[in-house]
Amino acid sequence: MTIEKISQEESNRVIELKEKFPLLVYEARGYDTPDKTEWTQENHDAFKEIEDLLKEHIVGFSSFQNLTYGGKGEEELRFRFQYNYGAEDNTRSFIGVGYIKLRELTNGFDVKEKV
Repeated sequence: MTIEKISQEESNRVIELKEKFPLLVYEARGYDTPDKTEWTQENHDAFKEIEDLLKEHIVGFSSFQNLTYGGKGEEELRFRFQYNYGAEDNTRSFIGVGYIKLRELTNGFDVKEKV
């Protein structure tokens, strides 16, 4: 997965959107996704803004699903998205779920940390 870091301003904007639109945060149970039928247009616009940001910074990005804290003791905000695992080398096309913490997307990965 090739990822280009986002700026601190973009990171701050994601936090601002999360706080203003709490429906963007969703703790999935299995393969489910947020029910968007009750969302306002502003919720949809905020969702699209995050989706566009991820599309610009992740090679093989397919679609944004939601923000999450990951459950079971996880306290860091992360993105849940769909990603084409064969996008970089074009050897296969497999769309599956991917997660990345906001901290990692902003600051990069710690060399010791498994991804």
